[in-house]
Amino acid sequence: MTEENESPGRSTRRGFLGRASALSGLIALAGTVAEVAQPSDAFAVVAGFRSCPKCQTLWSAAPPYGNCPAGGTHEEYGSWNYSVKEQPDGGAGQTDWRICAACECLWWSGTLAKACSGDPNGHRISSRTRPKSRYYLVEYGTVPSDGLLRQAGWKSCDNCSALYFAGPGAPPSRCPNGGAHVGVYSWAYNLRYTVS
Repeated sequence: MTEENESPGRSTRRGFLGRASALSGLIALAGTVAEVAQPSDAFAVVAGFRSCPKCQTLWSAAPPYGNCPAGGTHEEYGSWNYSVKEQPDGGAGQTDWRICAACECLWWSGTLAKACSGDPNGHRISSRTRPKSRYYLVEYGTVPSDGLLRQAGWKSCDNCSALYFAGPGAPPSRCPNGGAHVGVYSWAYNLRYTVS
């Protein structure tokens, strides 16, 4: 639609304002879609991790079960269902945690691969039978009062980099490097869980 005084190929103020109004509507709609697409805490956690009662290590309870440093494979009896965040979802926590393709434990990959009960060369991020592990965040510090069930007392082993439970009343742990896990240089981690 053109005005009487408008020549073809030349914009009028009314035409410009109409196009600007349409463009601002599209931008507002795109902003609303972007807000809806943002990850929330409900989508940021991955469940299915267990604490092995034989070695106290946190591991991904997806078959086939990984090798346990205490012998055989990891077991899940008596364990709660623990959750950790995927790193791309962000939030507070230490980055660079991965699931080892050989022993299934959650280990900190921010250093050289350390002792592993499933591979004499150390932890692996993938194998012929396992896809490449995602990156995870593990929360640390004071347990927040956010209403979620959380367990404190988790540490990273100085010898194998695996996350293990060392809280009050914890049974003896077992490290693939021999003896018990050692967490002298570890941060104090806490994990979300559900009773299952």
